[in-house]
Amino acid sequence: MRLPRLFRTTPFRLTLLFLALFAAAASAFLAYIYVATAGEATRRTDQEITREMRSLAAAYDRAGMDALNQSLIERAASERPFLYLLMKPDGTRISGSIAESPLDKFDGTPTWNSFSVTDTDVQGRQVKHPARGLQERMSGGEILFVGADIGEDEAYVVKIVRALWGAGA
Repeated sequence: MRLPRLFRTTPFRLTLLFLALFAAAASAFLAYIYVATAGEATRRTDQEITREMRSLAAAYDRAGMDALNQSLIERAASERPFLYLLMKPDGTRISGSIAESPLDKFDGTPTWNSFSVTDTDVQGRQVKHPARGLQERMSGGEILFVGADIGEDEAYVVKIVRALWGAGA
C-alpha cells in the first residue's frame, strides 16, 4: 500500500524533521531544568547538614562531650529543622531528637543516609517524611548524627516536575 501523495512530499518530510528536532531540543532543555533544580535542592540540604555538623563538632573540640550534649539538647528543643542523635561509642543513645540511628551498620567513616522519619500530625495520624542525614564518629569515640527533613524540598521538586510536564504538553 502506498502512502497518500501529501506524506511523500519533501515539505511534509522537512516539517516532520523540524518537529522532531524541536521536540528533542525542548525535552533536553526541560530535562536540564529538572536536573538542575533537584540537584540544587539536594546540594543545599547537604550543605546545611554539613554546616550544622561542623558547628557541633567545633563545640565538641572546644569543650568536650558535655558541651556537645548541652548544645545538642538546646538545638533539639528549639525550632531548628534538624534531627539530632548523640550516641556512646557502643551505639547507646545519649540524647537527641530521634530515638535511633537510621544507619544499620556504622564503621566510623562519615556516612550519608536517606531515610524516613515518622511524625504525628495534628489529627494524631502518623505521617512519614523523607529525610537525609550525616553520621560521624567524634575524636573521643562518640557518634553524632545530624539530619534534616527533606519533605519540603521534595514537594518543591514535584511542583517543578508538574510545571515541566505542563510546559512539555
